[in-house]
Amino acid sequence: MSRSRLTLRTLRKLYTNGQALLQARQYEAAIDVFRRVAAAGLRDARAVEMAAGAASNGREGSALASYPANPLYVKASLGLSFCCVEQGKLDEAISTLQSVMSVEPDNVEALCELGYIYGLRGMRDASLDAFRRAVDSHPECAKAHKALGYYYL
Repeated sequence: MSRSRLTLRTLRKLYTNGQALLQARQYEAAIDVFRRVAAAGLRDARAVEMAAGAASNGREGSALASYPANPLYVKASLGLSFCCVEQGKLDEAISTLQSVMSVEPDNVEALCELGYIYGLRGMRDASLDAFRRAVDSHPECAKAHKALGYYYL
């Protein structure tokens, strides 16, 4: 199936399959599925088409930027990063999370996962910064508060 033929319905099915593989701890297979979903694009096809129409009407500039990130891209990227951590592929996990952060800078799941990975790497300051950002943007995030509490002990 080529990238251009992946419909939103197909992407949803793939994402669900990736989640099932993750739950079954079949991380390599889940990584392959999440990569396919994430590779389908940051923006969904409809947003790209609408932005192209706006550009043809002389409103290019930030036409595409005005559409939110494809939620499946973000979810698949988060799933991919989790699987990468489980497989010891920390560089790929960090890169994937940084990609999520580029479109959703206050994504609490990405911030907490980055904090965790930086902690694994012994990068205490970067880990603390990620968890602080998570708490600042989502004060209700128990995971980030717990992690910060751990560091402050």
